[in-house]
Parts: sequence; structure tokens; C-alpha cells
Amino acid sequence: MTKELHELLSSDIYTDDIEYAERVARIREIIAHTTFASPALVEATRKRYAKGAGVDDIEVDEDAPTSRADEGTFVQGWLWVPNSENPEIPEEEDSAF
Repeated sequence: MTKELHELLSSDIYTDDIEYAERVARIREIIAHTTFASPALVEATRKRYAKGAGVDDIEVDEDAPTSRADEGTFVQGWLWVPNSENPEIPEEEDSAF
């Protein structure tokens, strides 16, 4: 979920459609605890786990969602999986890329 979508769903939405309003309310409940990484946390994460640590197959977005825990913070990242290691891609399809 992007920061922009989070902000949009957090803004006031006026509608007479009760079912739509209920869906929006449920989405707001789900995203209520979502926070986004500060630039300092993104940089620290990249330095420790991604390109700054010499690892080219982990990326962290500027607006990565986060989740705080008692002893740390989870920061969403992108992990690279080559086609040759992806069991969902048949071998014959792998060579087509």
C-alpha cells in the first residue's frame, strides 16, 4: 500500500451508499495502524540490509510501510528472486525471458 493510497483512504469521503461507506470504514480499520518509514529509517535499513550492505537483491521504497514491535521495527522491502529459482515459472518459460 502506498502512502498516497493511505492518505486518500484516511481523508473524508461523503456518500449515500451505505455498503460503500461500510467498505471504506473497514479499510480504514485495517490501515489505522499502518505507519511509513522515515527517511532516516529507510536509509538505515538500506545501509544494513540492502545496497549499502553490498546486497543488490533487496530494495526498500522511500515510503515503505512499517510495523513496530517490542524490540524493533519491520520495514517492508522487495526481495529479488531470479526466474531460475522461482518454482511458479516453468523452465521452458524461464528461457523465454
